[in-house]
Amino acid sequence: MIYGLIPARKGSIRIKNKNMKLLNLKPLIYYTIKNACRSKLRKIIISTDYSQDEIENVFPSYCGKRYEYVKRPDYLCTNDALADGYIYHMIKHMDLKNSDSICLLQPTCPLRDFMDINQAISIYNKYDRDSLVSVYRLENANRIYDYNCQHMQLPKNRYVYVRNSAIYIFRVGMFKYNTDGIFEKSPLLFVMPVQKSIDINEQYDFDYASVIMEEGD
Repeated sequence: MIYGLIPARKGSIRIKNKNMKLLNLKPLIYYTIKNACRSKLRKIIISTDYSQDEIENVFPSYCGKRYEYVKRPDYLCTNDALADGYIYHMIKHMDLKNSDSICLLQPTCPLRDFMDINQAISIYNKYDRDSLVSVYRLENANRIYDYNCQHMQLPKNRYVYVRNSAIYIFRVGMFKYNTDGIFEKSPLLFVMPVQKSIDINEQYDFDYASVIMEEGD
């Protein structure tokens, strides 16, 4: 079984209370909750230090009881806390088996929709691998440079793929014993359009996402 996991802590260094900041009149986290509820995920866990009332006030009406609220301890909500901590906490709370899988959906990616989630799940199930990450294809990859400002020339018809943080799917057993965390060295890739690959960390990301949403209406 694949469990959806939405992490949402109150603290944010660059944007205060980012997960509840309004984006086109809705809290940022609303878009991830909405699309998780519309997806094929049968169980959605929200790991957070917000109160249950604060979270449920964000829900669209059709979400029903497909979710479980998991109160995250304060020590897992600091700026220095790693994702591994709240993932382990969720695994223990839900008593997940090594054969179970987690679909991690970060609220900072509001343009990822339920169809993206469903397609990623289909690919993950089809190829029966231990991890999948969503990416976008970097165009004009022959114009990239390394950390020494040296031009990197890729072979013809080769592309560079960049993680966009929108979707991660991984098997619990792999996560427990893999030193690289939530994905293998060569995970499955789910390619998304660059326009849907915004990961909001700064105010200009909010502004850009708002423009794209308005253009899509």
